[in-house]
Amino acid sequence: MVLQGKDVAMCLGWWEQYKRFNDVVEIWPQVVSEVPDAALVIAGDARPGSRTGCATNLTLLKAVADSPAKDSIVVIQGSFQPKEYLTVENGSRYRCVAV
Repeated sequence: MVLQGKDVAMCLGWWEQYKRFNDVVEIWPQVVSEVPDAALVIAGDARPGSRTGCATNLTLLKAVADSPAKDSIVVIQGSFQPKEYLTVENGSRYRCVAV
């Protein structure tokens, strides 16, 4: 998917259940219905050694695959060095941040 010219939202970081990236994927079809040029980028992976990260990883990837809006979702799986993280982060207009 080409992201240039799209309204890009991003979920970036370790994939943990408490961050609720799955919830973003679940509501994403509603976002796309309101903003047809929207694109969601989910970048990150399960934290090594995390008790919940691996399960969250599988659940998140399944949610993306099953989403009616999957054509507007990009998954970049892997860990990032700080400079790479900032480069990816700066490529989005909106960010989904866990608090």
